[in-house]
Amino acid sequence: NALVPRLYGIAFEPVDTIESSVRILDDRALTHGPALPMSGIRPNGEQGVLWTNVYLRDLNIPDTMMFLCQYSWDVEERRELLRAELRSRSEKTLGLLGVKEIVIGVTEFEQARRQWARHLHPIQPSADGVWPIGRGPAIRLVRDGKDRIRAVVLRVSSLPQAKRFLARKGLLGASTPDKVSLAGAIVGELDIQLIE
Repeated sequence: NALVPRLYGIAFEPVDTIESSVRILDDRALTHGPALPMSGIRPNGEQGVLWTNVYLRDLNIPDTMMFLCQYSWDVEERRELLRAELRSRSEKTLGLLGVKEIVIGVTEFEQARRQWARHLHPIQPSADGVWPIGRGPAIRLVRDGKDRIRAVVLRVSSLPQAKRFLARKGLLGASTPDKVSLAGAIVGELDIQLIE
């Protein structure tokens, strides 16, 4: 059997600290795992704690982890370095700018909407089942025949450039003037969409 890529999990950054986020989860009676630090070589070359994860047990999607993740270094500085690297390569590549939205299919929409609302409070949904989360991707719930991560919507600098790049690589799927999808056989059931 050929290996099919899949989205393994969704990491949420704590608003303040991992400890304060755990207190909020406890106050809301939301089940979670313990704080799990992961050690290794940090970006500055020193040995130490890389990040600390807390797994969220109430957001159930089969074979997918949902967790809080607090890195042990200046995340925004590192993100800016990575953004600059993406921009420097954008003319020769897909022109990826970031993740706009994660679309989650759910079988019990109202129950899932309530559970996500409890986790994401005080963020209010901008539409039924859509939560814009800070500068990160939005979470969108949609009715589906099974619980799964259904799609990832990525922003690109130029849709025509992205189409040409994907066509050259044999990865171009369905497209409209406003959106392009990666070829389905490449990503299995996960729909990866590109928009400007």
